[in-house]
Formats: sequence, structure tokens, C-alpha cells
Amino acid sequence: MSGSPPRVPSDDERPSGPPADRREEFARKSREAPQDPAAERAFIEGRIGMIRSDPRLSDPEKERAVANLLRALRSAGEKSGGATEGGEPENQNSEDREPGGQGADPRRTKD
Repeated sequence: MSGSPPRVPSDDERPSGPPADRREEFARKSREAPQDPAAERAFIEGRIGMIRSDPRLSDPEKERAVANLLRALRSAGEKSGGATEGGEPENQNSEDREPGGQGADPRRTKD
């Protein structure tokens, strides 16, 4: 790396018209890119932590979002051959999953 940021084209140098649809190109590049299962797992676990601690989401919204991410986590584990039992993140404990545990909205109390 040279240490300097990439050059940003001026308005005169940018193409005019609608942006090109590059979804297929990025899908191909994504398939060809080397996979890092540990990084994927860490990313998904971080997202789960963010969702569980988001005070703007209701409990049902959090449950749906976490379930979707746990499916992604299992899928990533299956690709790498390292799925955990039940697909739960390895660093989770029961306190994190119960109301009032770490990551829970502190304004809510256990029923």
C-alpha cells in the first residue's frame, strides 16, 4: 500500500446516466473470493449482539432477526464443516438469551 487514499474522480470524470447494474459481477466475485469461516462467524455473532442490545426493537423483532442470523451462522458453519450444536454462537451463555440478561433492554423486567 502506498499510504495515500484512492483518487476520487471529479464530477467531469464520472459517467453520466443511471448507474450500471453490477449485481451479477459482485455475485461472481463473492463466489470467487476466499472464505474465512472464523471471520464470517465473528461478524454474525457481532450482529446478534447488536440486535439483542438494540432498545428500538421489540422482543419479537429481536427474536426474528436473531433466528435469521442463527440460520446464516449454521449455513456458514456447514460450509466450513464447523457448525456448533444448535447453531448458537459459541460465546453465548444462557444469561444473554434470557430477558434481563446481558444485551437485554434494561428498561424491561423479567415477568
